[in-house]
Amino acid sequence: MAVYEHKPTMTYVDEIGDEHRIFPNTKKECVEGMEDIDDHLLDTNNPHKVTAAQVKLTDGTTVEAAISTALNTANSAASTASQAATAAQNAQESANAALEAVTDLVNTISAVPTQNGTLTYTGSEQSPSWNNYNPETLTLGGVTTGTNAGTYTATFTPKEGYKWSDDTTTAKEVTWTINRATISGIPTQNGSLTYTGEAQTPTWNNYNTAQLTIGGEQSATAAGSHTATFTPTSNYRWSDGTTEAKSVVWTIGRASISATPSQTGSLTYTGQAQSPSWTGYDATKMTLGGDTSGTNAGSYNATFTPTSNYQWSDGSTSARTVGWSIGKAAGSLSLNTSSLTLTDSSKTGTINVTRAGDGVVSAESNAPGVASVSVSGTVVTVTGKAAGTAVITVKVAAGSNYNAPANKTVNVSVEFAQVFGVRWNKSSSSTALSRLTQSNDPNDYVTVDISTEPSPAVGTGAGSSPFDSYAPWKDMEEYNIINNAVSHKRGESGFSRTSYDTMVYIPEFWFKIVESGNYRYFYIANKAKDGFTKHPGSGKYVGRYNTVSGNASKSGAAPQASQTRAQFRSGARNKGSKWSLHDFAAWNAVWLLYLVEFADWNSQAQIGRGNVDSSSLKNTGGTDSMSYHTGRASGTDGKTQVQYRHIEDPWGNIWEWIDGANFNNQAAYICTNPANYADDTTSNYTAAGVTLCSSGWIKDLGLSNTFPWAFLPDANGGSETTYIPDYVSSHSGWQVLMVGGNWNNGSNAGLFYFNANNSSSNSNGNIGARLLVFPMSSLRRLFRTAW
Repeated sequence: MAVYEHKPTMTYVDEIGDEHRIFPNTKKECVEGMEDIDDHLLDTNNPHKVTAAQVKLTDGTTVEAAISTALNTANSAASTASQAATAAQNAQESANAALEAVTDLVNTISAVPTQNGTLTYTGSEQSPSWNNYNPETLTLGGVTTGTNAGTYTATFTPKEGYKWSDDTTTAKEVTWTINRATISGIPTQNGSLTYTGEAQTPTWNNYNTAQLTIGGEQSATAAGSHTATFTPTSNYRWSDGTTEAKSVVWTIGRASISATPSQTGSLTYTGQAQSPSWTGYDATKMTLGGDTSGTNAGSYNATFTPTSNYQWSDGSTSARTVGWSIGKAAGSLSLNTSSLTLTDSSKTGTINVTRAGDGVVSAESNAPGVASVSVSGTVVTVTGKAAGTAVITVKVAAGSNYNAPANKTVNVSVEFAQVFGVRWNKSSSSTALSRLTQSNDPNDYVTVDISTEPSPAVGTGAGSSPFDSYAPWKDMEEYNIINNAVSHKRGESGFSRTSYDTMVYIPEFWFKIVESGNYRYFYIANKAKDGFTKHPGSGKYVGRYNTVSGNASKSGAAPQASQTRAQFRSGARNKGSKWSLHDFAAWNAVWLLYLVEFADWNSQAQIGRGNVDSSSLKNTGGTDSMSYHTGRASGTDGKTQVQYRHIEDPWGNIWEWIDGANFNNQAAYICTNPANYADDTTSNYTAAGVTLCSSGWIKDLGLSNTFPWAFLPDANGGSETTYIPDYVSSHSGWQVLMVGGNWNNGSNAGLFYFNANNSSSNSNGNIGARLLVFPMSSLRRLFRTAW
């Protein structure tokens, strides 16, 4: 029933004439309002009782009439209430329908899942993550994991009570992918190949068989360019996103012909065609052309052209012309000698010719680079050019009667010093030095060209060095010193590294150091030579091992430590008058030999890190099992001992005191007389004129006018991989020198690790020593071949 709000609009007058207003209850049904009126009219407690017929309203109507009107209104309201009930029922039905629609919306999956992000091939099994995937509403199936690059199909099935937005409930397939991994770079040929006559296959940088398939020309025999192809395997692609094969050109260089052919022997006119014999001619390597034969006496020119797989030693391939001759017949010829020996002090020799007739005397050398000739009348002058041998052919031309004597030859031996050299570009951060050759040495000292590099051994493996054929390097051998005399040589009966002091002989050699602008040139000669100086550290025996208990150089014992330099010096002198602590001159001799041989300041990179990454000291003899003189013992590089030409642990394992060098406020003072070695003094020492730099990575060396052979760092600013990649430590006040580093110095260590940061009173468990033996007459008498 509808509810209405009534306002007090009805009034009536009682029996005594008073007027009353009727206030129906607010928001009561109309019928109830009328009932209130009726109750009031019939109220027996009311002293002013009236009847409905008596009561008149202000509009003139009676209450009775008003009640009738109210009843009609109530009936109308009841009808309205019925209509409201019907509307309410309709609203309920609409609400139920809405609820059903909402329920249907909640159980509908709005979107099919998709792969979230990307996957790239790793070699391991992977699973994608998913957008719009709720495991409470969907069941994941199909292929859900994968390893190889490619496309996979997973399935998603609505669980019970759920459906897709298209009202289906069947599984939907969703594609997901694993992308190919990217190959960082296209392979390139590693190193170089030179023609050998056999099929060769290059090695490759950036080539991984798991990532790439190689095709095309994988091997070849002939010199020239060849093309290989590289195709990414199914799980890889190039960095540009492509997967097609890429072509890479690789080469086989021409093999070098060591020397231009020259005529062997001589020919004499016979009236028949003749062809010369050739030194250095190989028909498989070069084509012979030009004048290949002749009949008449005279000079001819043959040409030699490298075949397609060969080149001359200077890299050229054009034809070279070589002269040969046929001498005139008859006559007589005699010479005053059949051989000549030329030296640095006697560089020329003469050949006196006796002949019949008036024929002109001539001479030629089969090796003019070794010995050249000149003729004046009947005297042939031979001038030495470089160490080696040559054959001088002496000829006498025919006179007017067409007769000429047979040619005569003289064998020439040129015994010049062999000189080797390297150049250091001080302005370059590279640790590598340049090798000097006869053709590129601006100072014209080098007489031997080195074309290959040393290859140190690892463990019992093989090693090699071109310097194994040349003095002084080839003569650095191990010897036992017994009773102050040189005794057994390594390899001879009686030699022992454990029973006797074992030393390494440093043969005499001559050196020269030249400074020119940003370049410093280092030269070594095996013999005395004008302008060169005998190295003061050569001609001595240095301990193969660090000094062990008993002041010995023996294998199989812990290096002796915890002594001052003076204590080690005293222990060495007690062995005999020619025994000494390893000194500055000898140490400098060894590093100069190393530098010219390896042409690189980075000794750790060239030979091995040494025992520098360990936690403890190793006994001597760690390299005894090695068959080659240079390299490192087997095991982890950095935790194994090294040796250079039989000298074990020239760096790493334990520091070495070096005698004969004192430093005061970083100024260097040098002494080369072991009798005068002492600490904290300049007495009997000479100022080098070089002041050490402060501590840091070595960048430059001072050059002492007095001691040009001395290694004295005077500038830092390098690093463990640049310039001279070892460390220098220095300090003010009086300091003494130790070198090499110990078992835990890492990359600071090396042949050139230079520590002038310790007072003479210092001793430590990581500082040891090495013995040195100076030349003595008793040594020469017992073992002359060592000198």
